[in-house]
Amino acid sequence: MRKGKHRHEIGRAAGHDFASIVEDLLAAILPNITQSKHLLQLDREGIDVYQFESENFQVSLAVQCKGFEREWHSSRLKDVDKEIKKFIKKAKPVNEYWLVLNRSILDAEDRKTIEDALATVVAAGIAKSTKLLDLDKFIKEIGNLADEKFGHLSKQSRQTLASAYRERMAAIDYLPSVPFLEDREARSDVTSHIVGTLEAYVKRSDAGHSGRYRKPPRYLVTGSFGFGKTLGLHALGDLWAQKDQAVYFFPAANISDRAFVNSAGLLADVMTQIVDDDLASNQLALSILQDSCKHAFRTSYPLLLIDAIDESRFWHNPQRLAMLWGSIGELGIPAVVTVRDELYESRPLEFDPDGTFFTRLRLTDWDHPLMTQFLDQFAAERGAIPPETFRRFRDVVATGQYEEHYGDIPRRPLFLGMLAEDAWQGEAPERELHRLYGKYFRAKLQRDWTSSTATGRLVRGEVLAERYGTEEAAEVLIRMMQELACKLHLRPLETTAPDGLTFTEELLRACASTALGPSDRIEDVLLISLVQPSGRDPITRQRTYRFAHKSFYDWFLARALVAGKLTAVGDQLSPTARTFFEQMEAGIQRGESLP
Repeated sequence: MRKGKHRHEIGRAAGHDFASIVEDLLAAILPNITQSKHLLQLDREGIDVYQFESENFQVSLAVQCKGFEREWHSSRLKDVDKEIKKFIKKAKPVNEYWLVLNRSILDAEDRKTIEDALATVVAAGIAKSTKLLDLDKFIKEIGNLADEKFGHLSKQSRQTLASAYRERMAAIDYLPSVPFLEDREARSDVTSHIVGTLEAYVKRSDAGHSGRYRKPPRYLVTGSFGFGKTLGLHALGDLWAQKDQAVYFFPAANISDRAFVNSAGLLADVMTQIVDDDLASNQLALSILQDSCKHAFRTSYPLLLIDAIDESRFWHNPQRLAMLWGSIGELGIPAVVTVRDELYESRPLEFDPDGTFFTRLRLTDWDHPLMTQFLDQFAAERGAIPPETFRRFRDVVATGQYEEHYGDIPRRPLFLGMLAEDAWQGEAPERELHRLYGKYFRAKLQRDWTSSTATGRLVRGEVLAERYGTEEAAEVLIRMMQELACKLHLRPLETTAPDGLTFTEELLRACASTALGPSDRIEDVLLISLVQPSGRDPITRQRTYRFAHKSFYDWFLARALVAGKLTAVGDQLSPTARTFFEQMEAGIQRGESLP
């Protein structure tokens, strides 16, 4: 704690002003604190500030404040003794009694005299314990209480974010056996893997090292849309908190400009994240809590979790990202940052120029046993007998027939949850796959633009969402992808990539120009996860891209055919595209709209 500054501000107050400062500080840090002037009987009993119990409103802590105009002198002993005797005579029994002074008592005999007088309070049965808190001891006491308060606030903030996320996303409990790649090696259980490395780091760390002299583990967890990165990050926070370690969870959309400048700005954001408006208005208490924040980061091993850096408005600014990484490095704390694969793959050197700051962990598609486990947990949380449609859907997954029925719809929790919900409602999605894709694309796009952790915030590709509104922007993007599929289908054979799906950034920009206008940020299209980076052209060195899944291309191409945007098809359609086309065409003939 910045003892000098706080000592001056607290010690200069006298009389009722000093009692008010003590009340303000205690009220900011402890629950159920008020001044006795609000309850005249307590004032007559010699109590300036008190804490009451929530259950019965009985006074548990009684605080007597003495704010002297001048420095301490032995002549003040009579005033102090008078107040103590008044308390013994008039007060009702309490758990604890504090005598708080605005001056430091340097004379050992004076201190002993007061402590002896306080012992009579206990002997009389009026208090179970007492404390003499002169100025220096009061500041230390407040500092210790502030440390506890900061820990409580940070825990409460993270739990509130996690609870709100799970409720808003209707997420099932996290399944730990999530597959991932580290240095091309396939692994599973990413949260336990990270916690294991953190524990090993703590064991070998020198407690005397702090800040930039620490070299803690730092992870960049990448994965495309719907892999459960946010849910996994919350699970990681829970796991590390179980080790009696602090965890600070930040939705990247909420991180302010100052955090992208230096470590002081990042710590200020920590306080903004966990402190409510009432506490933030108490400047002295806030300053003391800020010192507790610094103390926690300097003396322990808190874990910083930054969720969805692609939701930050600085995701496209490599200088700002480098400054944020620098802030994390200055603090010397372990950190885990999540980001979409598409953004990382389009600019890997901007996230980690020399490949030493982060260890990248890349989430991969789930296998059928994990998908089946997800569905079993989905059913268990519904607490009812699964309908027949759901049981059939589970059998399809459990017997390894998922791809046969659902093509390239990715094997990850978000999409699996969408299919499971349809099946639970009695629908048979495998019979309406062309409509399922349309429903999936629109739901996905809406979630792309709405932060899952920063409520009400437009994120990712906000140029489109702000220009059109999220509902119309989804239709604009579907038409854009439809046009892209047409251009790929019609381009000359000699310019076609071996897989038929890879295309240049120039072509992507041409299709996006109408929707994006003058924007130079092609990632506004990339971050919707329908197309993804695929490297660079070996000759022109242009960035190249491809549809995230072949069936996405097939669906958009079939939609273009039915919409009359493309007529020459012949035998050039793949079986999947032809099936989509026939399903959509049949729906139009029945009077249905395009999916």
